[in-house]
Amino acid sequence: MHTNVDVLSRLLPPGGRRVTGALTATFTGVVCALIAVHGTRLCMMERAAGTSAFADLPAWWFEASIPLCFGGMALRYAYRAVTELLPPAPAES
Repeated sequence: MHTNVDVLSRLLPPGGRRVTGALTATFTGVVCALIAVHGTRLCMMERAAGTSAFADLPAWWFEASIPLCFGGMALRYAYRAVTELLPPAPAES
């Protein structure tokens, strides 16, 4: 987990914090998904163009990390957005 800079969320009730967390995760997931989609388009264009990166290796091989990684992050943030809205688990005694 990353450190959150959250001045206002401390003032919110737990339900409000869950909603703002879900909205933040949704927005971040959408941005990651857009980068993944456009990264895929970039790889497809580079493959069609036959561009070489170095040592005659196709450039799209190296650029493929963009859609793969951002796609994974988009899935992770989608999961986080859903789990943020779930009620907290009851404490075991």
